[in-house]
Parts: sequence; C-alpha cells; structure tokens
Amino acid sequence: MVDESDGNPAIVVLHVEDDSAILRATQMLLKSVGYRALTAVSAEAAFEQVAAIKPDVLIVDFQIGGELSGTEVAEEIAQRCGYRVPTIVLTADLANADIPYIPGAPIMLAAKPIDPERLLKTVEHFAALHRELDPPHLKGRWQNGRGS
Repeated sequence: MVDESDGNPAIVVLHVEDDSAILRATQMLLKSVGYRALTAVSAEAAFEQVAAIKPDVLIVDFQIGGELSGTEVAEEIAQRCGYRVPTIVLTADLANADIPYIPGAPIMLAAKPIDPERLLKTVEHFAALHRELDPPHLKGRWQNGRGS
C-alpha cells in the first residue's frame, strides 16, 4: 500500500455504482486502508471525475443504469484516460453478465456483494499491475514500485 504521508501519492480508485449506500460503504473501506477513493453514481459523473484525475483502478457496476453497461463505461474511461484501467466489474447477476475481452488491461468479474477482504486484495493486486503497465500519467511517479 502506498502512503501519502511519506510523500508518495495514494492509489486512486474510482468506483462507479448507482447505489449510493454501496458507494459510501466501499469508499469508507478503501479510505480506511489509505486509497484515494473517488465515487460516481452514473457514467456521466464518472466521465467528469476522469477529466480531473486519472484512476489507477476502476470498480464498476455491470448494470450501472442509463444507456451504457459497466464494461462500456470502462471502455469510455480508457479512451478518455489514454490507457486501459485495471477494472473490477461487480454484478448481482453473474449468469447473465457478458464481459467482453478488453485488450491490455486486467479485468475481473465478481458477484455482488463482494467480500471486503477480497475486494481490497484485488484492488491491491490491480494497482501493482497498473504500476507495471506504466501508463502515461504515471511517468516518473513510480520508482521500484513506490511513488517518487
């Protein structure tokens, strides 16, 4: 886990979910271990978030509501960021969730509700993968797996 208190930037996690109670709970969980947890209740709100700050990890509800699916939101965020964001797709209906292949980025499908410990371990793993992929917004930010 990267800690901002020693000058290292925190890992940015963006959670896109239309259920505000789930968003609050996930945000509290992520912040409790030092992540910078951003939230969005819609695709449009997520796009506004990534205009200001680029996420290291994305958590998205598969059935976010609106015109786009969660995976379509992830694709659009990748386009806007200029790199593939490691993505955790959450769904209450695993049987009917069709997750497309997204080249160049780790993607995981998980059932709702997800175990908090599993979510934290996956975010940590995906954040490490993200550093290895070294997207443009991280140039010079990471050295030897730690913030510069």
